[in-house]
Amino acid sequence: MLVKPSDFFPSGSFTDGRNGSFIDHVIIYCTRTTGLERTIQICMDPTENRSYHFIIGRNGKTVQTVSLRNTAWHAGSSKLELANERFIGAQSPSGARG
Repeated sequence: MLVKPSDFFPSGSFTDGRNGSFIDHVIIYCTRTTGLERTIQICMDPTENRSYHFIIGRNGKTVQTVSLRNTAWHAGSSKLELANERFIGAQSPSGARG
């Protein structure tokens, strides 16, 4: 774990392990969400079917929602779905206030 335990918010959407894949990319998403807290809520809701390993707030506060040993669901479902197994996904919500 790269962040302190108090900054770990377990996601409800991820796959155990990486299906034998090795991490070879980091992708940072900058999206128009309503902020750090809302993005954490989305990742913790298993009905959302999306997650990121890390969420980075505007002030630099970083929280983790998926262990690096596991596969977060950030690249969507398509040919990119396999990328989830190889990528670390980080989300930086542009509207973040925290």
